[in-house]
Amino acid sequence: AAEIHFEGYGTGIPAVPGRERRRDDALVFFVNAHGTPLQASPEQYAAFFSARKDYALTDNADAGRCYFNGMVLRVLRGCEYLASRPEWNRRDLEVVGGSQGGLQALWAAALDANVSHCAVEVPWNCNMAGRTFGLMAPDWGIAQYEPALEYYDPVHFAGHIRCPVVISRAGMGDYICPPSGVARMYFNLKCPKKITWIQNSDHGFAPPGAARWTFQEP
Repeated sequence: AAEIHFEGYGTGIPAVPGRERRRDDALVFFVNAHGTPLQASPEQYAAFFSARKDYALTDNADAGRCYFNGMVLRVLRGCEYLASRPEWNRRDLEVVGGSQGGLQALWAAALDANVSHCAVEVPWNCNMAGRTFGLMAPDWGIAQYEPALEYYDPVHFAGHIRCPVVISRAGMGDYICPPSGVARMYFNLKCPKKITWIQNSDHGFAPPGAARWTFQEP
């Protein structure tokens, strides 16, 4: 078995992979969302990200120049690399992530037929055009919606996913990943799927004892 883990939004030194894994017998691979060199100096990382502050807003009018374009390509290359490893059993390949990592995991599940399971929480950037429909859009500082962003919106990728998808946490009070967008993405899934909604949960916190509603479709 193999797992690919994707990280949340951020700029800085790439996280050092820890011991977390969903299966003890799994080959685990962490994908660097930005393509930054590994084990570089703090000064090199600072220089790299100083030119990429608020990277989610970069060149969004052009689908080919959008920052998410490179991120998608790195997702696909990570899946391709892991599938090439002789340790992989050629059967079980799970993609895992939360927030921006959830966005990347959904991309991977839609674009790579090798993916056998997708496990995400508070997936980011679902329904980026929300405000054009009078709904809440992801609160990430975007100044103006650009139609080119539709190329990267999980609501459009969802219908292409064939493996099971489990959304372990969707926050009813999440302004970064609004429930209306997550719900639209979930409804577009045509695969086996499961989602857990949590009352009063914002993007990073779920209150102890909060009401939960879980829905599952085989």
